[in-house]
Amino acid sequence: MASRIETRLRELNLILPEAGRPVANFVPCVQAGSLLFVSGQITTWNGQLRHVGQVGAQVSLDEARAGAQLCALNLLAQVKDFLDRVERVVEVRGFVNAAPGFTQQPAVVNGASDLFVDVFGEAGRHARFAVGVASLPAGAAVEVAATFAVREVSSRRVDVFFYGLFMDVELLRAKGVEPKGVELATVDGFALRIGQRAALVPVAGARVHGVAMSLTSSELHQLYSEPSVQAYKPQAVLAHLASGAVIAALCYNLPEAPSPSERNAGYAARLRAIAEKVGLPAEYVTSLR
Repeated sequence: MASRIETRLRELNLILPEAGRPVANFVPCVQAGSLLFVSGQITTWNGQLRHVGQVGAQVSLDEARAGAQLCALNLLAQVKDFLDRVERVVEVRGFVNAAPGFTQQPAVVNGASDLFVDVFGEAGRHARFAVGVASLPAGAAVEVAATFAVREVSSRRVDVFFYGLFMDVELLRAKGVEPKGVELATVDGFALRIGQRAALVPVAGARVHGVAMSLTSSELHQLYSEPSVQAYKPQAVLAHLASGAVIAALCYNLPEAPSPSERNAGYAARLRAIAEKVGLPAEYVTSLR
């Protein structure tokens, strides 16, 4: 499944080149804590050099700006495995192979800066410098380096109560999540209301059934960072496990329940099939409408 950032790149009709390999004694990127430092990238596309020469002489301003955008795409190619963990573009460092007297280096490096804002939104806004230099490797018109803040992967596990389609372990696996310790569970004081999606509604004496799973915090982010499920907000519940244990768990729920007029028979049918598949009580399965 495509990542959120890969989807955004497709929306912008942008394609990442192959990540270039270092030609000297350095590595493409180094992570130090939550910061990812990425080595300078020049104007290559899958190893082929483009935009060669001095800006203001052999290379026009518009061509140089396109070269800076290409440098930014090469930077993203180097951090492809981190893309959905990027929390912010921290700093951009731009070097322009400038002809004597050329002073529009900031306009050139805007090619990289604009791309980062287009891709990451507000998180793409960054500190930067743009300077002119006498020459660059291979005669490239532009070189750009960058620093990104990335979300650190946590191995800490959280108990989560799932009552909807996420009860289906196969669905989670399709999203790249491998849950641990899946157990049948119930939560008292809530009933399930089904609309275009499902939500829990406080009802005295009611009981909602689902499953409890153990997920890492990074897996939770992976599940709930998708635009289609961002409306679900975490709340704390006590989940009663089929084994008799009671655990504190997170339950991701819509802040407002769907109205009766929004009831979705198709969603209910899918939920019934999953509830039956995971072994929830027959009387509960038949109650899902």
